[in-house]
Amino acid sequence: MNQSNSIGFSKHRLEALTDGIFAVVMTLLVIELKIPETFNGKTDAALLHHLAELSPRVISWVVSFFVLAIFWISNHRQMHFVSVVDGTLVVLTMLFLALASCMPFSSSLAGPYVMFHTSQIVYGSNMFLMGVMSLLICRYIYRHPNLCITPMPQATFQAARFRTCGLLLVALLSIAISYYWRGAGNTAFMLMIPIAFLARRYEAKHIAQSGTTSNALLEPAAVEPK
Repeated sequence: MNQSNSIGFSKHRLEALTDGIFAVVMTLLVIELKIPETFNGKTDAALLHHLAELSPRVISWVVSFFVLAIFWISNHRQMHFVSVVDGTLVVLTMLFLALASCMPFSSSLAGPYVMFHTSQIVYGSNMFLMGVMSLLICRYIYRHPNLCITPMPQATFQAARFRTCGLLLVALLSIAISYYWRGAGNTAFMLMIPIAFLARRYEAKHIAQSGTTSNALLEPAAVEPK
């Protein structure tokens, strides 16, 4: 394996940074779920009323956490093919993580300000750009087998591309829906459930037909750069 493109550290440093940022971002999402400090209700009915007012924020939290989980899983599976990283892969990953770190902000807009079309534009655009960077990372790994322990199977790449392109379309759809039906844009992201399912079925089917092994079935041991 050609390691001339290595920048001096293994993929584990990049994976650790990715895991750390995703852990922080996914935790920060829940901060918006709180009763106002000014609440002074004295009955269960008053508390239930305030909890009901939190429903847009709860929906935003669920959607954001779910999509971030898909991004993290996809990145984790892609990086299991990688042995060493080069400068380009680091830059792509940093841009991806920068967009991920914006999710608590965009999610907070899509919660209490869900009735404003601008909030959905910011939220959908954040998801869209994360999808673009995820797709670029996957394509780069697929096209540079010299960085990998084993080359990424074509079926794995095509499934990832289908899943990510699906997310890009869903993000645009969420913006369009919110223009005509204020407050309903986030519901479009539920389409990621069947999209992710179909992508996984496609990958498993074609991996089995080709006789190769996906990293979902076997995660190769990492090789430290010399």
